[in-house]
Amino acid sequence: MAVYEVVSPPQPTSAPAPPRPQAAAGASRGSLLTLWGWLKAWITTCADYHEAARLYEEFRGLSDAELARRYLDRSTLGWDVCRACDRGADRSVG
Repeated sequence: MAVYEVVSPPQPTSAPAPPRPQAAAGASRGSLLTLWGWLKAWITTCADYHEAARLYEEFRGLSDAELARRYLDRSTLGWDVCRACDRGADRSVG
């Protein structure tokens, strides 16, 4: 005959205090600001890549000589256009 011991998780000695209404409102506002910041960054990134796609479509039809006059190379055209349209990139030289 097998004997099994029932183990229950420890019970808290006191219940945690419910959050104060003002603290909860502050936390909610903070999370909304975080969400808004993330959403704004996402929309900006989408706009940047949309602009890059438009420029790439314009530049890809140019000849290699015309690209060279614009200081562009066909092998790195996509990269160069994306980098030029990225508003969040660090463009400092040095």
